Amino acid sequence: MKTFCRFVVIASLAYLAGVAYTQMRDGALPMEQVSTRVGRLRFFEQADPFVHPFEAVARHPVPGCAVTAVCGKEFYWDRGHNIRVSAGTAWQSQLMGSTSAPTDPNQANYMGLTNTAVTPAMADTTLSGLITSNGLSCAQGTYTDGSGVVSVPGAATASTVGTAGSTTYVYWILALNQGIYTSVNAASNTLTTSNGTLSTTNYNQVTFTGVQGATGYALLRTTSGSAPSGTSTVLVSAPVAGGISCTAALACTGYDQSNTLSSVTIPASNLTNYGHFTLVHTWTATSSQSAQAFGVFTNSACTSNLRFEGVFTPVSLNANDTFQLTETIAF
Repeated sequence: MKTFCRFVVIASLAYLAGVAYTQMRDGALPMEQVSTRVGRLRFFEQADPFVHPFEAVARHPVPGCAVTAVCGKEFYWDRGHNIRVSAGTAWQSQLMGSTSAPTDPNQANYMGLTNTAVTPAMADTTLSGLITSNGLSCAQGTYTDGSGVVSVPGAATASTVGTAGSTTYVYWILALNQGIYTSVNAASNTLTTSNGTLSTTNYNQVTFTGVQGATGYALLRTTSGSAPSGTSTVLVSAPVAGGISCTAALACTGYDQSNTLSSVTIPASNLTNYGHFTLVHTWTATSSQSAQAFGVFTNSACTSNLRFEGVFTPVSLNANDTFQLTETIAF
């Protein structure tokens, strides 16, 4: 059984390279993936603000466990992203800003499953092979608003690893959520012992405390304690390059092994006011049943009005197994 780190650090160089932040449409993404702990390795967080990640967990009942979904034996886990179909884009646009009555004024909170090997497509309006039996029928998810603001991280601490030198560096951090960065944090300590030629053996380690709600960080470097601003050549690494990792307790570590820097535009203020909500539903199988895709609908029977669609590694359930799907929708 494969296991994956639940905290994945990924960021967008697109915003860092530009003066202004521009939101991309879902249609620009060829695929937004899925969630499950036995399955294919896929990116959980992408930098675009409109990815819609989900997580799926299946459990077997065990003796002494009264609620399988809580304390049952987990045997399946997958996660990734799904697409917002074209009809979902039009639906969301009308609800948020149309001056006319929306064609469909209902919320998208009904979740349906299928065991059909579908290929999600922007033009889809229904979910092929919708499961209507064995305890896995269309159901309304539990809604939770997850919107918030990411705080600017505190100052980092830098230290030399390997052979020391006499080069001076100062480090800075940007936090990210939904493709939007915070402003730069306070300066790290002034590191005066950096090797003049950094490598995989002689490098600088940067540690800091992460912030709740961040899905990634970028590491910046200067030669003085003056905060970078505007467009500056100070970017050591962005999370999309795998430069920073964090524990569940938000103890974060970055490594500077770079002898070149990239250009970055530093936000003048904290821009990370982000919006998303989650839908969660747990099914209990009443008989053997497999599933490998899902949809989110405004239709209570999940027979029409498909708004989001995704696939996951096939799961096979026996009677009394539970299958929990958590869908996160950004806006």
